Amino acid sequence: MPKNTIEKNLELMVSTQKGGMHYLLLCESIGRSRWNDFPTAGANFHFNAETGEILSFDNKPETPTKAGNNTKDIFMVAVNIGDSRYRILNYIPKEDLPELVRQVLSNTADSYNRRYGFGQKAK
Repeated sequence: MPKNTIEKNLELMVSTQKGGMHYLLLCESIGRSRWNDFPTAGANFHFNAETGEILSFDNKPETPTKAGNNTKDIFMVAVNIGDSRYRILNYIPKEDLPELVRQVLSNTADSYNRRYGFGQKAK
């Protein structure tokens, strides 16, 4: 398992700079959907479909990605407004991706929740 890819993904997820997940969630409207009494939001991301490296978080569908075999997906995220923390909910990578890429993205979401997420493990 390419741990350096997972670490790069985690760095981008906690980034408050443009292109980072925390930046996007700070600017994103919180939805009406709820998870265990916490509001939720969607964090669209672009990633390399050959490696699983996340390239950017952006909710603008027309945003171009770097050249190559890139695609996009979404993390549904519960938002704990009280302490500005998040939890990725029930992420399942697309089935048409290579198994290694599915593992990288799944392990990225799990690692994020273990290191930075709040509350109980998502069901």
